[in-house]
Amino acid sequence: METGLQYDKDFADQVWKKEFLYPTTLIRIGVLKQAELRVNADYRRQRNESDGLGSNLPFAEEKGFNNVRIGTKISLFKGKGGLPKIGFIGNITLPVGNEEFRPPHAAPEGRFVFNNKISEKVEIQYNAGYRKRKEEEKYFGEAFYSASAILKLSEKLKYSVEFVGRKPKEASARNLLDTALQYKVLPNLQLDAIAGTGLTDAANDFFAGGGVTWRLPR
Repeated sequence: METGLQYDKDFADQVWKKEFLYPTTLIRIGVLKQAELRVNADYRRQRNESDGLGSNLPFAEEKGFNNVRIGTKISLFKGKGGLPKIGFIGNITLPVGNEEFRPPHAAPEGRFVFNNKISEKVEIQYNAGYRKRKEEEKYFGEAFYSASAILKLSEKLKYSVEFVGRKPKEASARNLLDTALQYKVLPNLQLDAIAGTGLTDAANDFFAGGGVTWRLPR
């Protein structure tokens, strides 16, 4: 089980847009040796606030369940030599939750994920995919992608830097850069923290979060 909190902030058109996820939760269940079942749901609160310097937009707030999804992750290739590990993640976002957040019907998503182990302390992860989503009353398709470098600082601590982005259809790319720490408290319990900033005008200005990953023993 992966659960945590996230805060996003963006300023555009004299309006502060703030978003809170508390919690964001992903449950992963091993059903086969090469595949897992994934169930996801977030509780989201979104606020729009005028900067008080000319915007006439009144205070607005929406809250409710968001990103209610069911899916799977499948291991396709375990990697060999310089060839990466390859997996596939497929999800369906269900039309449930807050009407402002949910898609009008089941929305598909698919991505390929890759992992190259450079050394005992360094690995590279990257992925790319496509999905349908709803945002501000619009339902559209978008490509998304990321690449990260992970450094093992000790047996319990890892540090990573990640470039992540998405390109909605007929809109500008939304690229961000973030950095994260992962600390393994126990063999089956991990804490993590992340913070990032937008690299393009269309991306959010800032986001931060933290969470807990707990693997239930057999």
